[in-house]
Amino acid sequence: MKRFPVGLTLAALLALGALISLGVWQLNRLAETTRNRERIAALSNAPAVPLARLLATTIPLNLDHRRIVVDCQPARASAPVVYRYAIADGVVSWRLLAMCALSGGPFDGILLDRGLVATLSGVMAPNAMRFPGPATVTGVSRVLGASPLFGDSMPSGVPDITLLRVLDPRAVGRVALLAGLSRPAPYYLVVESEQPAVAGVKPSPVVEDVPRDNFGYALTWFGLAGALACVYAAFLWRRLSSR
Repeated sequence: MKRFPVGLTLAALLALGALISLGVWQLNRLAETTRNRERIAALSNAPAVPLARLLATTIPLNLDHRRIVVDCQPARASAPVVYRYAIADGVVSWRLLAMCALSGGPFDGILLDRGLVATLSGVMAPNAMRFPGPATVTGVSRVLGASPLFGDSMPSGVPDITLLRVLDPRAVGRVALLAGLSRPAPYYLVVESEQPAVAGVKPSPVVEDVPRDNFGYALTWFGLAGALACVYAAFLWRRLSSR
């Protein structure tokens, strides 16, 4: 009878333990993701709170996914039209961005994602249209993303247009400067409604980037662990039973 493969068995047990640990980790992430989605839904559907009231608090403030209403001050400077690249229903689209000027508080403005521009659906090179400035806006705040490796803007080819791929602090800082502001909030507001409404712009939620496939990943890791256990058990049986 052949000698028991101690080293190979230890390696297989280590690999099995690693696969099971990865499966358990994904299940823990699933529970955390579920709690996070429930928190986001509760905050996003709560009654809208005036932004000035939230900014007046002395408690360390987290405005991510808060439902907010804000009164924008008249724009202090003319600025180019700002669009953000998007895909809506599988079609290239453009979201209209604008700064909402604030009076008092730690910030002098907050970026608004006012929604999808209807006439720019399917257009690769958007033209410079003019829209009225924001007045009273209700929406859900979102935290700015991390700065991408290859830049956050896109070439427009038109002097009066600024095109963005992502919303990070650097991009929002540039948009604020174009509007004559210098202290933008580290959040942006996804508009639900405006008073008065903006003709040709449809408020539209931004797709959430909360992971939703942790359970499938957990099943994959546990399945690989089971397959490894079965294959190695069959290998041992054949090895130890052969002469």
